[in-house]
Amino acid sequence: MPINEDKLCILKKNAINNQVSIAYEPIEIELKDELEELYELLNDQSILGETVFNFIKNHRLLKVLLNKYNFCTYPTGTYEGIYDDLERIETQFINPNYRKTTLLAICKRRALANSLEKAYKKCDRDDTILAFSHRRVGWSEKPYQIDENFSIEFKTNFGYGNSSYFYTKLSCPELGLQF
Repeated sequence: MPINEDKLCILKKNAINNQVSIAYEPIEIELKDELEELYELLNDQSILGETVFNFIKNHRLLKVLLNKYNFCTYPTGTYEGIYDDLERIETQFINPNYRKTTLLAICKRRALANSLEKAYKKCDRDDTILAFSHRRVGWSEKPYQIDENFSIEFKTNFGYGNSSYFYTKLSCPELGLQF
């Protein structure tokens, strides 16, 4: 089960003994039944991409696939958040050069991005979760306060080129330390 596809890696604080441990939070793929219906449309070679786009755009639940997401498809790739505007997405579906497999990949990526956003929000609401993994584009995530004396910050450059990095900044102001 890949991290940030099936689950998030989290730092969790035990409320009883204040110990911090690594755990995993499952990512629930939302709209499973609706997505299956969409994937069947995409697999039907007689249905045009434009028809599929209109189906998504007018669907009560699936239209979330057309939202903008802070999501990095390939952490080592060039800048690539899902910030496409509706017009650009529609162009991809109308373009006859896009194979149905490409449109299917676009929809699956957007479904994962939507599910990840919900998982992030769930983690943010849980006071026992101190930090969690992500696939957001960018250089850094906010510092996480582990306890009153210790914080951790994850520095990344996901989606900003072929040379990605990931490092951790640890701080303990009480002792005047920063690593």
